[in-house]
Amino acid sequence: MAVSPKNKRVMVTLLKEISEYIANLAQEEQRTVSNLCSKIITDYVNNRKKKEGE
Repeated sequence: MAVSPKNKRVMVTLLKEISEYIANLAQEEQRTVSNLCSKIITDYVNNRKKKEGE
């Protein structure tokens, strides 16, 4: 699957236990693992930016 020019693909290595947990969460939310990871990271970055702006 191609990645749009405005995005960047990254590789992440996770503990198997964490990977399985994320896969279960993604399934519960009807998301792909990649999409859930993207959301988690985006939310984290946005929260950090808010804290830095305070």
